Amino acid sequence: MYPQTDLNRLAAYKVSLRRDIGRRRVQCVADTARVMRPLVWAERVRAFFRKLGPLAAIATVPALALVMRVAFPARSCSARWCVGGLSSLTCSVF
Repeated sequence: MYPQTDLNRLAAYKVSLRRDIGRRRVQCVADTARVMRPLVWAERVRAFFRKLGPLAAIATVPALALVMRVAFPARSCSARWCVGGLSSLTCSVF
């Protein structure tokens, strides 16, 4: 049906095609790993903070107090700019 030379040429083409497919697979795996690296990192961070979820409410109060102390240094406990009794809260925390 096919002459021997055509079969040899087809066999050589098949070998080179398989080699190209193998190279492209390796390149796709490397590219996918490179693209997924930040997503894996973000997933680890999300899992870490989900574990800390119950502790976040407890940790928020001291963190908020520190932020308020840095952002709004109180000169005295009679701060008139505080709204709704917040001055008594800040004075008791600081």
